[in-house]
Amino acid sequence: PAHVDSDRELSSEIDKVVTQLDPSIEWLDRLKAMVRIEALLLGGAAEWDSFPNQLVKLRKPLTTQVADRRSAIVRQAAHLLVILAAELGGEFEKDATHFVPELFKCSVITVQIIAESGDYGVRGILHNCQARHLVPKLCETASKDRSVKLRALAAGWLRVVVHTWDGLGGQRNHE
Repeated sequence: PAHVDSDRELSSEIDKVVTQLDPSIEWLDRLKAMVRIEALLLGGAAEWDSFPNQLVKLRKPLTTQVADRRSAIVRQAAHLLVILAAELGGEFEKDATHFVPELFKCSVITVQIIAESGDYGVRGILHNCQARHLVPKLCETASKDRSVKLRALAAGWLRVVVHTWDGLGGQRNHE
């Protein structure tokens, strides 16, 4: 865990990470930058009032990492998004509606590690954040997408929603 002592220090840390996530930077350094965000989260960064605004700065750089075709980068980005969803819960909903469609794209890539990372990212985000705005997108994808693989995955993601979200089956009495 990495601890920060002020909103200003958190902002400085996030600004450094944003710079390091530039696609022109060596991939190992980008990987370290994503690990740094995770360390900050483990150190309580999400508890600072400024964290939601800091997260806005990370949206574009993390989207770029999800779209990368290097499996280690995509795997770490998906993992980080799951950690963010777990830490922020409902506060991550707006970000979830942005990142989940990006992860859809990874899920149908022929490189297995990237595809599995996309699937893991979507499942983890849906498990940790009840982003209700995603349900219509998941339903449409499960029923109408041209990709058989993506339709099957979307049906699985809908099962995650039904089994884990409050009011949709996760609280059923099994008699």
